[in-house]
Amino acid sequence: MARTKPVPGTHAAAEHRRTLIVGGVAVVVIALITVVAFTANRGHLPGAPTTTVRVAFTDVGQTDANSEVRTGGQRIGQVESVAVENGQAVATLVLDGHVDVHADAHAEIRDQSALAQKYVEFSPGSAAAPPLQGVLPAAHTDPTHDLADLLDVFDEPTRGALRSTLREVGGGLAGQGAALGRFLGAARGDLDDVGTITGALADPDADLPGMLNSGASLAGHLAPTSDELRSLLAQSRDTLAAVSTDGGRPLAQTVAEAADTLPALRTASDSFYGPLGDTGNAMRTLGPGAAALGRATPDLHGVLREAVPPLDEVPGVADHAKPALTDLTRTFADLRPFVPRLDDGLRAAAPPLAVLSRHTCDITLFTDTFSRLNTSHNGFRHQFRIFLSAPSSSSLSGLPAGFGDAPLDTYPAPCTAFRDRDPNGALVPGGSTG
Repeated sequence: MARTKPVPGTHAAAEHRRTLIVGGVAVVVIALITVVAFTANRGHLPGAPTTTVRVAFTDVGQTDANSEVRTGGQRIGQVESVAVENGQAVATLVLDGHVDVHADAHAEIRDQSALAQKYVEFSPGSAAAPPLQGVLPAAHTDPTHDLADLLDVFDEPTRGALRSTLREVGGGLAGQGAALGRFLGAARGDLDDVGTITGALADPDADLPGMLNSGASLAGHLAPTSDELRSLLAQSRDTLAAVSTDGGRPLAQTVAEAADTLPALRTASDSFYGPLGDTGNAMRTLGPGAAALGRATPDLHGVLREAVPPLDEVPGVADHAKPALTDLTRTFADLRPFVPRLDDGLRAAAPPLAVLSRHTCDITLFTDTFSRLNTSHNGFRHQFRIFLSAPSSSSLSGLPAGFGDAPLDTYPAPCTAFRDRDPNGALVPGGSTG
């Protein structure tokens, strides 16, 4: 059915014009909203001032259009596009507002999340530097560093083991979201302890690099014994498997029974302190002797080595001495009856000898004087000479006054008689003892 055209000037014509105007306005509004939404999605509103900077990178990784541009962690713009120019990636950055970009500006691609999402950390440079002309060179930028770069430090076997570990861990965690959530909730308190531990490790006094170097050195020393260590671990695994028999109940029972044994063991251990202390003192006492024995060992070795020839002669000497020893044995046997009488005689002689011992010096003076008067042997006859000499003026002139008047002790004490004439024991008072 054909649609009739509204007659001008009628109500239908006015309604038609109003519909066209509303429709046109709606189309313009929708177009404007579309433009605004598209522009806002690119990081700025239509008509807002912006600054465009072109930056060269050696590697942009996953950085692409609409990636954020930040300064000090705050968003200041976004990446408009990424293109390849002269063999290097050039990113066009659109910064919000009017930004003065200088020749010493710096840009760096960083990770925004663990899923390889990137953003550009941008520093416009210092006011002392001239304005940037053209593209910021790659020398002023740092490329992206992906997780793959970190994994590249491992060799292929290690990467394969890491892949296997992640696969197994992922399979084990599958369907365990609730349990993992409970674990993370319970581990929240332990994270503070982990922070304390990591802070202690980061302390310069902890010398973590030195400890790691020592660990590396230890691992290097243990590397040649890896087969023995592997065998030891295998044996330890068998031992632990045997210990965990029946869910570890035998071990638990043993530990429970050991609790009653420990006091007795402690008492027994305390009783060892005294003997151990005595042993320690004995060892310290024996220490100097052992050291001296150690020093004398070379001399003893030399004596034993040099004593071999004389010891070889001992059997012959023993054979020659056997008759004499036999006779000597009979002699001692014959002396047996005499020994008791000798003992009685010595016991009887002890009192007079004790008395005579106090007069030793007097006896010695007598025998010495007698020996001076006794001549030497002449035809095995002892001769005793006595000379009579008349006094002369020269012999008497030297005698001191009162020579004959000196008092004499009738019973002098032992070893004092020879001093009656003179305190020095001279034959003539005041004379010489020689």
